[in-house]
Amino acid sequence: MFSHLRLLTDLSERAHAALPIARALALACDADLSLTYASRSPEERAEAARVLAPIVDGLREDGVHARLELVEGDVDDAVARSTGAGSLLIVGHTGAGALEGLVLGSNTRRVIRQARCPVLVAGRQAFVGLRALCCALELHGPGPVNLAAGLARATGASLRFVHVYSPETERSADELLTALEGHVGELLEPGAGGGQRVRFEVGMAESAVAGVVEASRGVDLLIVGHNTASAIVRFAWGSSAESIAEHADCPVLLVPEP
Repeated sequence: MFSHLRLLTDLSERAHAALPIARALALACDADLSLTYASRSPEERAEAARVLAPIVDGLREDGVHARLELVEGDVDDAVARSTGAGSLLIVGHTGAGALEGLVLGSNTRRVIRQARCPVLVAGRQAFVGLRALCCALELHGPGPVNLAAGLARATGASLRFVHVYSPETERSADELLTALEGHVGELLEPGAGGGQRVRFEVGMAESAVAGVVEASRGVDLLIVGHNTASAIVRFAWGSSAESIAEHADCPVLLVPEP
């Protein structure tokens, strides 16, 4: 689970739209939350402190272990501070300034590709709570199964494991569903699966990205592992993972494999 969340903000309204899910995760995980602003300009950092200090105070009043973090440098310097187990980077779906063109912009792609920890891209839809989670998986290799189960347990949300297959797949949907259940069972650590509502689902799609995005409709958080390899992520933090984050309406948690 997460012990330190770092929300990268450029002071734009769209970047601050990530605050509700950051707050919810910090409370659910009893984690520290840093509101992080990066700039080489002392004047810009001073203005950020003026804008962000009341937000940090409000988070603290809500019971969040929040703090303001001003980084002398750029986004890369802020990203470099999030390393090791328990770290999570959070960015808005779109933004301006340092995070201009979030998801599609070059700075956001750098955040996703350079991060040594999971990255959460806030969704376009209004955040109303963590009630339903969806985790997309392949049927081989490691996956974010235990992280998804832990988040579901911490938030009390339902959890759906999804596998998207192509029309060329020779196995039937029933066979794939059985394989998905077995794969999750093999990856799940003892005691990690108790307490939450879990469902399994398989679906056919011409495009794995489109299939995963479609499966995410109506959920509050989509969890995608680096290991969703052959169809979803071809290279380390490749374009397909970014496409999922770009097109999904809900927040997307991108998790590198161990």
